[in-house]
Amino acid sequence: MSCGPGLGLSAVQGKIADAVAATDALAADVNAGITSAVSSISSTIDEQVGKVVGGVKEMMPDITLPELNITLPTLSLPDLLRPPVSLQTELTKLIVLLNSSSTFATDAGGLDAQLATLEGIFGDNVDMEAIKADLLSGKLNVDNICELVSNMKKTSDEDIIQLGLPVTAPEIDAVIVAPPIGVPIMPVYQIA
Repeated sequence: MSCGPGLGLSAVQGKIADAVAATDALAADVNAGITSAVSSISSTIDEQVGKVVGGVKEMMPDITLPELNITLPTLSLPDLLRPPVSLQTELTKLIVLLNSSSTFATDAGGLDAQLATLEGIFGDNVDMEAIKADLLSGKLNVDNICELVSNMKKTSDEDIIQLGLPVTAPEIDAVIVAPPIGVPIMPVYQIA
């Protein structure tokens, strides 16, 4: 290792000194009243800065990067199973859309397309014309869908499974049942 500035640095410093001298000479000419020198200042400064940059580039050693012979593994996403499609869930979504303020309620093509998709999924197991009529008349709503439509699901194996039949709970009045004979009736106290 040597003492003092390197040869490349000395060369760059000399070019910087030449650039400063050239701009000083141009400034002196401008001060002397030669206005034509003003337009040449820009080109002279560009030329001198270019020489400085060139000197800096000459000073820098050439660096060759090694070639990397790496092959990256091929990545792929796993095959995901489609979630099962539930008839009641899909019809509930349609009911919400029909009752919303969106244009879906007035766009019969949107409803027909959705029902056609469901008919393609569930096939002959469902009467989509009757469901469409019930949807548009308001007979089928979120409160009674479990009572009027069978809960069917299409699994990822393309099997259609009927999970349950429409159920209705009996609507009768509650009956007061007397306690068995011999069982004392406990008084109920209220805290005021």
